[in-house]
Amino acid sequence: MAQKGFTIQNGVLKKYSGSGGAVVIPEEVTAIGEDAFWGCNSLTSVVIPKGVTVIGPEAFRHCEHLASVTIPEGVVEIGDMAFLGCEALEAITLPQSLKRLGSQVFPYCNKLTSIVIPEKVRQIEDDLFSDCLKLQSVTLPKKLKSIGDCAFSGCESLCSLDIPETVKEIGDDAFLYCIKLSQLHIPAGVTKIASGTFDSCYSLSHITIPEGVTEIGERAFFECLGLTSITIPASVTTIEREAFSASDNLARIEIAAGNPRFKAENGLVLSADGKTVEFCTPGLSGLCEIPQGVRNIAWYAFSQCQKLTGVLIPPSVTTIGAGAFGGCSKLASLTLPPKMKKISAYFCLDCKSLREVTLPPALTSIGTESFAGTALETVTIPATVTTMKARAFQGCHLRRAVLQGELKLSGQILGKAPFELIAGEIPFSQLPQAYRVCGVLGFAACYQEGQALGEEYQAECLQYIKGQRKRLYPLAMKHPALLSVMVSEKLIPREDMENLLQQAAKLKRAELNAMLLEYQSRTFGAIDPELELEKELRRERKRQQKLSEEGGLPDAGE
Repeated sequence: MAQKGFTIQNGVLKKYSGSGGAVVIPEEVTAIGEDAFWGCNSLTSVVIPKGVTVIGPEAFRHCEHLASVTIPEGVVEIGDMAFLGCEALEAITLPQSLKRLGSQVFPYCNKLTSIVIPEKVRQIEDDLFSDCLKLQSVTLPKKLKSIGDCAFSGCESLCSLDIPETVKEIGDDAFLYCIKLSQLHIPAGVTKIASGTFDSCYSLSHITIPEGVTEIGERAFFECLGLTSITIPASVTTIEREAFSASDNLARIEIAAGNPRFKAENGLVLSADGKTVEFCTPGLSGLCEIPQGVRNIAWYAFSQCQKLTGVLIPPSVTTIGAGAFGGCSKLASLTLPPKMKKISAYFCLDCKSLREVTLPPALTSIGTESFAGTALETVTIPATVTTMKARAFQGCHLRRAVLQGELKLSGQILGKAPFELIAGEIPFSQLPQAYRVCGVLGFAACYQEGQALGEEYQAECLQYIKGQRKRLYPLAMKHPALLSVMVSEKLIPREDMENLLQQAAKLKRAELNAMLLEYQSRTFGAIDPELELEKELRRERKRQQKLSEEGGLPDAGE
C-alpha cells in the first residue's frame, strides 16, 4: 500500500518517494527494506518507529543531507551500506538491542565525530567507518571479538581507540591512513598483525606487539613516521615484505631473546642462521655493512631506507630479491657481489641519487625496471648478460651505455635516447630503430677516442650517417664528436655548409664554427668573397622574381 510517499508491503517499507525534509515513518512499518531511501537528497531527518527490527542494506545510502536519525530500541540489525555516503550525518545513537552492524554502514559520513557501539555487537565488520574524516571517538563493546578489514581506514581524526582484550582478530588495513592515531593497545589474544594494519599511521609513536603474535603482515607498519623503536617478540616467526618500510625514524628494532627465526645485527634483521638479510631497520643512516657469510638478501629488504647512503655487500652474497633497494633515495653507489647472476625486478627502482653501479661479471639477466628512475649516467653491461627486461633503465638519462656482448635490445629498454651506445658486438643494422642514433653517438665517441669497433660496424655506421646526415645535423651541433666524424670522413657536401655555419653561429659555438670553416677550406678550397657575393646576389634576384610571379613583390617604400 502507498501512504504519503511510502510503499509498504507486509510491514516492510519498500520505497519512499515523498518530498523529503523531516520524515516520520508510519507505525505499521516493522522493517526498512533494501534501498528504501537510497539517494533521497532532500531528506534531512528521519524518525524510525518502535516496531522496526531491521534496517536493510543501503536503506539510506547517499542521503547526502540526512543530518539526524532516531533509531528505536528493538532494532537488532543494520544492513550493509545502510548509511554509506550520508555526508551530513553528525551524530547517531545506536540502540542497545542492536546485534549486528553490517559492512560499510558509515563510510564517508564526513561529519560524524563520535559513536558508541552497543554491547551485543560482537564484530566490527569490513569498512564500517572507512573515510569518516572527522570521527574522533569510538566506544567499542567489551565483548567484541574482531575488527574487520579497513574498518577504520581513512579516519584521519581518530587519535586513540581502546580495543577490548576479547578481540582476537584485526583485519587487513584496519587503521590505514589513521594519520593522528598516536597509540593503540593490541590485545594479548591477537596472533597476527595483518597486512597494512597500521599503514601510514604517521603519528603512531608507541606500540607493543604482544607475545603470542606469530605473523606480521606485508606493510603492517609501513610509513609509521612516529615510531622510533619496536621489539619483535619471541613468538613471531613470519615477517612479510615491507612490514616496517618507510618508517624513516624507526632506528632500533630489537628481537626478543628466544626467537627461533630472527636475530638483529648491524641494524639489520637477519635469519637466525645469519645467512639471509630479512630487512633493514628503516631509520638506519649512512653506510650499512652486511655481515660476512650472508648469502641472500630478501625481497624489499632495504626498500624505502631513505637515510642510507651506501651498502657494503660481501662476496658471499649470491641472490638479492626483487625491489631490494627500491626507493633508497640517498643511495649513491652500489657494487654487486661477483657471484650474483640475476638482478631482479625493481631492484633499485627510484634510487634517485644512484649514480654508480658495478655489475658482476657473472651476471646473466637484468629485471623489469631494475634501475628505472635512478641517476645513472653510465652503465657497462657484461658480455654474460643474455636477458634484459622491459624498462630496465627507464628514466635514467644515461649518457653512455656499453654492451660488451651480443645482448638483443628491444623497444626503449635502456631508456630514452639520445645517449652514447657502444655495442661493438652487435651489427649496427641490428640495433632497434629507436637506438640507431645512440649507436651513432657511441661510434662517434669511440672514433674520437681512438677506439676500434670493427670494420663492418664502422662501415654500416658511416653509411647510416651519410644517408641520414640532414636529420643528424642538429644532433651534431650538440655533440661535437659526431660533427668531427662527419668532417673527418668528408660526409658533408658543399651545399649543406651554409646552413651548418648558420646553426653554429646561432649557438655561438666558436669551436664548431672553426671546425666547419677549416673543413670547408680543406675540402672545397679557399672562399672567394667576390664569388660568394655574386652567388648571394643571384639568390636574391631569384627570390624577388618568384615573389613578383606570385604577386607578392613588396612595395619599394617597404
